[in-house]
Amino acid sequence: MDQLGAVHRKLLATVGLATILLLIVIMAPPSTCETTTHITNKLSSGVLTAHCGSRKDDFGTHTLAVDEGFGWSFTESFGTLFWCYLEAEGYRLHFDAYDGGHENKFSEQWEVRDDCVHGKQVNTGEELVLGVWTPIQ
Repeated sequence: MDQLGAVHRKLLATVGLATILLLIVIMAPPSTCETTTHITNKLSSGVLTAHCGSRKDDFGTHTLAVDEGFGWSFTESFGTLFWCYLEAEGYRLHFDAYDGGHENKFSEQWEVRDDCVHGKQVNTGEELVLGVWTPIQ
């Protein structure tokens, strides 16, 4: 019986510790780390039409000449997802410009090129190549 009491006390201590940790996470202030994401038209020629947004924000449609770009700033948050729909010369491409739930953060500077979208992984510097241009039908 004494052994059962010791197990019960350990279980209560574990539950108490888990509750305290949960309260710390819930009551922690939100992140104030601001991030800027930028997209630049680096096509060899032609206009790029870009429409980017998230579940909460819509940045509208932007028409970008070669070497023009646009960007937006936001406070980082786990689960934040910004996407972009791109169109150029009869083709379209979709990619995730920022994914706050992704372990290895995506680039914050994107170049839209003839083959796809290029960026660098924030944590490692590894080159990222995203999206596939598909014909608009």
